[in-house]
Amino acid sequence: MGFGHAFLGVLLIATIGGGCGPSLGGPVDRWVAAQGGFAAEGETLRLRRVAQSLRATTGIPFTVAVLASPRPGAYAWPDGRVFVTRGLLALLDDSELTAAVAHELGHLQRETPAHPPASVHGHAHDDALKEECRADTAASALLRASGQDSAAVARMLRKLHASPVLSEDCRRSLALRLRRLESLPPASR
Repeated sequence: MGFGHAFLGVLLIATIGGGCGPSLGGPVDRWVAAQGGFAAEGETLRLRRVAQSLRATTGIPFTVAVLASPRPGAYAWPDGRVFVTRGLLALLDDSELTAAVAHELGHLQRETPAHPPASVHGHAHDDALKEECRADTAASALLRASGQDSAAVARMLRKLHASPVLSEDCRRSLALRLRRLESLPPASR
């Protein structure tokens, strides 16, 4: 659920705990190509490391890859592929990047994932906003369960909100999500 589904370049898909190359011709691959392609393999090391810290806790098989786009964004597809842009890698520290991956995994925890690709940006539209808030809460729970800083979800949302390259609609949605997250009891954020 990306604000305009945009904002992403392309990545190198790396299975957590091993590598796998992208298949050719499927909808995800066409989407990746439309985003500009994959970043260089060396750019995935940090993403793989932070994603690995969530693997045992999720129970969800997933892969991660970095898109070449300078715009901050993260996306999840129902097949378990999680994409993060160069722009997001540059914007966030490791705990916030882990929160962004956890948010995407929150989308994947649903039996019927949101319309692909689900995105850390979300939408201002009511149903999509509810889904994004649910993924934010799931990310906080996943971080707590893995012994990590759940407050990183709010910090990640704040940094995204402050990004001048995101649309006003996107920033409004991020502000609403942040307010909702901060209104929850501390044990739920």
